Amino acid sequence: MEVRDWSYEEFPEFTDIPAGADRLEVTGDEPGTFYVPDVEYAVMDGIPLHLQILLPLTRNDPEKLYPGIVYVQGSGWMEQDCYHNVGRIANLAERGYVVAIVQYRHSGQTGFPAQIQDARNAVRFLRKNAGKLRVIPDEIFLAGSSSGGHTAVMAAIPGAEDCTETGFPVPACAAETGSAAETVSATENAGAAETGTDRVFFDRNVYPGISAGVLGVLDYYGCVSLMMPDGFPTMTDRGEPGSMDTMFLSHIAADEREGLEARASAVTYLTPEQELPPFFILHGTKDRVVNTRQSVELYEKLRACGKQAELHLLGGADHGGPEYWIPEVCDLADAFCKRILAEHRMKQKRTD
Repeated sequence: MEVRDWSYEEFPEFTDIPAGADRLEVTGDEPGTFYVPDVEYAVMDGIPLHLQILLPLTRNDPEKLYPGIVYVQGSGWMEQDCYHNVGRIANLAERGYVVAIVQYRHSGQTGFPAQIQDARNAVRFLRKNAGKLRVIPDEIFLAGSSSGGHTAVMAAIPGAEDCTETGFPVPACAAETGSAAETVSATENAGAAETGTDRVFFDRNVYPGISAGVLGVLDYYGCVSLMMPDGFPTMTDRGEPGSMDTMFLSHIAADEREGLEARASAVTYLTPEQELPPFFILHGTKDRVVNTRQSVELYEKLRACGKQAELHLLGGADHGGPEYWIPEVCDLADAFCKRILAEHRMKQKRTD
């Protein structure tokens, strides 16, 4: 064989197969992923933040563009292990998505709503660098697990980027939560309006002119309501100094944070007037960390507001684990995204 710079098409195929060996046929369209670790997407308050990026890859089309999924790794809002789920999330990336796993400022550094601000900037980074990362810029989803699910849901609420200077308005009344409803009354909000505490800053845009909008949200067992009395069934130190929720709520102890739990709960912001993207919600029926009722409440509230939402319950599943990434479950998430993408592309065709 001549030694030279062969192209793939020109290179002669080996055909001299010895006795006892076999040949398996491949097409070149078999999916795989290429892992790009620790890509810095922003520096917030002097803290560098990174993405773990999974790029789909096939031999036949190495330059193909794909939809993107910005995935917020859960951690109880504490310091994340953003490497923990890389192998599992690759199962979703192989279905044809550029997945960027988000590191946020954790509650040991700063509390609510910093994590939401970071997720929105991660979306912008992916959109800004769409060509380099082979992302279709107007086809991006937000996803997250546990506290990352909370972050993804909150970060997907439209309008936050219009309130960078003034803060995002909190609706006058929080959603009912189970049998023990907690509300932020109009009276409380009237008093808060004088101090500005009825507005929260969901957005600190470090990429001016670039949208943080997404086509849909994939919420994996997210802790979307901090108002539910039994929302965290095994958290025996709830509200105490140093606890997960106290750290997240800007280190404010339970007896000093009237109304803050409502303002930090995703269900508070869901109203019929909001233009919300479709939601895919996934939760185990034996989740000991985040009560399954949180996802049920989110689903029911979305449906009551006339929004698109689907809820999938995994029988016997606890808080996270390999069962959330088996082919059957990834197929559900993939089908949701593909349906939304088909609707989006159809709208684009009609407007072109």
